[in-house]
Amino acid sequence: MKYLGLHLDSRWCFEEHFDQILPRAERAAAALDHLLPNLVGPSEWVRRLYKGVVRSMSMYGSPVWAGDLVASRRGLTKLRRLQRVMAIRIARGYRTISYEAVMTLASLTLFELLAERDTQVYGRLRELRRGGAIPSASEVEVMRRQSQQGVLAKWKEHLEGKGGQRAVGAVNPSFDEWVNRGRGRLTYRVTQVFSGYGCFGHLHRIGKEVTDGCHHCEGGHRGSAQRILAECSAWE
Repeated sequence: MKYLGLHLDSRWCFEEHFDQILPRAERAAAALDHLLPNLVGPSEWVRRLYKGVVRSMSMYGSPVWAGDLVASRRGLTKLRRLQRVMAIRIARGYRTISYEAVMTLASLTLFELLAERDTQVYGRLRELRRGGAIPSASEVEVMRRQSQQGVLAKWKEHLEGKGGQRAVGAVNPSFDEWVNRGRGRLTYRVTQVFSGYGCFGHLHRIGKEVTDGCHHCEGGHRGSAQRILAECSAWE
């Protein structure tokens, strides 16, 4: 049954909703991918606008189905796969970059945590309305910000000990500032430095270059992102 844009199956669960809505969001993400190449194209902030379009499609009705999402491994896997595609486009990363690293660089919060935040806000608003209060837009925004702080704390906890420790470890000491920053931007090369991919020895590992030597100095040193940052004489 479809009701107000949400799909319910015979067990009053939302598996069918995930099966219906996620392919649509994936097609939208794939169509937008062509506008967002790694080396050229829009800035990070335009890419975040793209993120918002796909997220709005995916998160519609989240306070209603958030509980089912946590219980559904299949739905959760599909949402994370979609979010990974979005994060790679925003961060200008390679497809081989780890899920945790690219999510951190793109400042994307896990969909299940966003759904939990929306559920908390919706529950508080419902209680207020039942008591006869009508919250203003500013009060609703305060609720969202308070819930968002809890979401960021859970997200940071989730990242600890996961993959992509080069990128995650670089961001974690200033995690809140990174996620909420209003200036600075990611570029293709900056993402390579964070992840250690690209021209920093990774092309040799995947057979695209004959040697893994440093591109910037002589002496036969092995090229790596960390060596460029800390040791390479060409960048003293």
